Amino acid sequence: DGKLVSTLYSQEYMDALNFYRKLYQEKLINQDFAIATRPQNIDNMDKGTYGMRLGDPDQITRHSQLLKINPKAELDVSASINGSKGVRMLMSTGYTGEFVFPKSSVKTEAQLRQILAYFDKISDETAQNIFEWGIEGIHYTMKDGKPVRTQEQTDKYNAEVVQLEQTLEVADGSRAMQGSIDPYVQKYKDAKNAVAGNLVVNPAAAYISDTFNQKSADLNKIINDARIKYIMGQLDEAGWKDAVSSWDKAGGGQVTEELNEQYAKDTDK
Repeated sequence: DGKLVSTLYSQEYMDALNFYRKLYQEKLINQDFAIATRPQNIDNMDKGTYGMRLGDPDQITRHSQLLKINPKAELDVSASINGSKGVRMLMSTGYTGEFVFPKSSVKTEAQLRQILAYFDKISDETAQNIFEWGIEGIHYTMKDGKPVRTQEQTDKYNAEVVQLEQTLEVADGSRAMQGSIDPYVQKYKDAKNAVAGNLVVNPAAAYISDTFNQKSADLNKIINDARIKYIMGQLDEAGWKDAVSSWDKAGGGQVTEELNEQYAKDTDK
């Protein structure tokens, strides 16, 4: 009805919970999923204990140990699942964190502009080549005018450079030179591009709720605990709805109101 509503109240959310609950009951997912850490998940994939892992978009590059343990292992990647309404993917908010410049240490506009110039610089072609390829002769070699990697260079790149891409909050490497990359890396790049036309925007992503900023830890805990218990069969549907009601009373309803106030102002323009 023209208002923002939490997905917690949608039938699709309930359907997804029931799907996970079914996977858990049939022992198709890790029975200790609630306490499994990211390194443990990567390790279990490398050992062949897992057949599939949900997580990093570049997860293939994180499984070099698997190929050492089992050179015949094959990996694939998908960025989407074909659901009841076709392929739909929640669009990124456009950032995965932020850099904050406190006035206590950045005292002048000139200093701020100097810092911002750094972020601008790492977005140009030269810097992106460094993040995407590393150092010539160490992490790649030029062949027929294009960068290529040996397995040894790939291992060094994964160990020394790939993590630095976390600093590229303002760029995705698309301005770097095109070369011959690991076929597995190409797989996840292709998967990412394949869903570009099926993105769904979160209409609340641009708004800030003071209540959520203050109570996010408590609100998230209510839902996360209830979601885990429901998937594991420790809560029935009535218990899940009680948890959502508790979330609403604990501040979730106020969060929704605050977001809707901002949303209404924009839609009235």
